[in-house]
Amino acid sequence: MSILNTFRCSYGALRVLAGLTKLINPFCRRFDRGRNAAVRAQAALPPGRINGQGLGTLAKLPYGAWNMGNNGCEVIAVYNALLALHRPQPLPEIAAALEKSGLLFNGFGGTNLSAVAAYLRAQGVEVTVLRRRERQAYDAALRASDCAILSYWTGAKLRRADGSWNTLHTVSVQRGFAGVEICNWANNWPAPHSARSLEDFLRREDGEPVCLFALKTVDKSGQSRYNPQRETR
Repeated sequence: MSILNTFRCSYGALRVLAGLTKLINPFCRRFDRGRNAAVRAQAALPPGRINGQGLGTLAKLPYGAWNMGNNGCEVIAVYNALLALHRPQPLPEIAAALEKSGLLFNGFGGTNLSAVAAYLRAQGVEVTVLRRRERQAYDAALRASDCAILSYWTGAKLRRADGSWNTLHTVSVQRGFAGVEICNWANNWPAPHSARSLEDFLRREDGEPVCLFALKTVDKSGQSRYNPQRETR
């Protein structure tokens, strides 16, 4: 999501930007959704949680006009969260649903976070959105939930000391024996990252949060009705 670094957007600003990008998407780099789906369906992915989106076969799978090694963190966060909630969905199906209505700049900006929340609700998951200003409540919200999805800037400043850009990253979070476990926290690391708390993780990573989705499984009946326009607090 490096294109969004210029704005250092809050969750509310990202929702507005997502609406604007629907007008811009047709003029961005083109892609073939049918071809993308076919390539993803043929991929042999290992079972279990996904870590290190830049590693192996996953990194080369198309998503929008790019590939999941570059912009697949939201798809992976949803996949890992649904595993934790005992509501697993195949990664290709998650990618296809979010690719249909949730792309920012045809994938160059990753996935609209509102579309992520809408997709999870369609799977019977209760989603409570905590904004950046509610950072101090993140750990309490995680303790009261089954798991969570965290979206954050990978650095408090726009650029790192070496001149590279900090980016917006989205991860799934679970409670662990010694604190919390963060999946897919690094592009090239094949295991979850452990921290005492979300606040400890953000402090150690110099991360600036955008939002936390606190997730609970509440509805085990009915068909999925994905509606990317539905966004409630």
